Amino acid sequence: MAAKQKAGDNSLQLNAEHDNIIIQGHQYSVADIQNIAKSEIQIALPTLRAEAIKIYENKADSMVNKLLEEIRSDPKKMAAFVDPDFNFALKDAGRAVASNDNKYTEELLVEILSSRATFSQSTKVKIITKKAIDAADKLSVETLNALTTLWALLSIHAESPVFTIALPSTGATMSKSFASFNPPKPDEWVEEAELLGLVTSDQSLLSSKMTFIDLIAKRFAKQLVQGIDAARWTEINQQLQAIGIDLRINILEHPLKEGFVIVDHDDEQSLRAAITVPKSKEEVANPLIEEVIRENGFGSVDGVAKSKLEELINKHPDFKLPQEWWNGLPVVRLTATGNAIAYLHARKFLTFNGPQTLQDYLQM
Repeated sequence: MAAKQKAGDNSLQLNAEHDNIIIQGHQYSVADIQNIAKSEIQIALPTLRAEAIKIYENKADSMVNKLLEEIRSDPKKMAAFVDPDFNFALKDAGRAVASNDNKYTEELLVEILSSRATFSQSTKVKIITKKAIDAADKLSVETLNALTTLWALLSIHAESPVFTIALPSTGATMSKSFASFNPPKPDEWVEEAELLGLVTSDQSLLSSKMTFIDLIAKRFAKQLVQGIDAARWTEINQQLQAIGIDLRINILEHPLKEGFVIVDHDDEQSLRAAITVPKSKEEVANPLIEEVIRENGFGSVDGVAKSKLEELINKHPDFKLPQEWWNGLPVVRLTATGNAIAYLHARKFLTFNGPQTLQDYLQM
């Protein structure tokens, strides 16, 4: 190991030119970090038989090498290897990967450890990743895929603000999830996931389970409102324009109710913030704006609009398999650990916006 250099306590200095990092006054090369990692996971070796030692070494070395490939470009992540708590996690992961023959287990553990290294000071990440490592070596690929499919159905939203694009896009994403993960039937994975602490289930709540239509409807709350009669909107618009106020940029044709328009904002506060009314025109403008807000029905679910949405979903082929699978599910909820594992696994197969790190995801 290189000689001690000047640095403050607990400091991290970067030396990219020589591919070294300086932590707490000591300089480490990538080879140093690799040796630290391998020595830590080999602490368990004396308790194993000779034939088990070879298996353990080969699998643990492979995991460490892949982890280093994943994080060596980020010195802050590399610094985690001299953190005792991270090394405890590394040893647990070494045991987990050695006791499992599945390739996906190694990949999942590398993802977990990489996230753990990224946010080494986060207590929440430490707790979740420890539980995830404990579950990883007993987690079958079928259950992992089912968890990830469930996560995708619950979490991924279409980004397009245009309903006619967003609805089929949502269906396409769900269809892609099924093609990527091919989830098993509920009786083939729920019990395992619950034993591993990745889901909770309560069949007494089956009557209150969310329908598939409601699951999709949550993504389109803005389009499910009552809306404003188009003829009345024309009158309101004319009166507002007569005093120099134009709301047309805030209004869209209702995608689910013919003859109606909707406000193109998620809530009343957002619309109010987008409108400027001169004090001299408030007497005329304010009652008309209040009527727009009242008639739009922010937060409401219109029966006609929801029926139309259900019709579109049932006609769209991409929703068929996800709907059948969802309908066969018992009442299950992903735990924090189940969410984390599913999120990390989903990142390898699906492209989505929003939080791109486990820390950011857990803070949502």
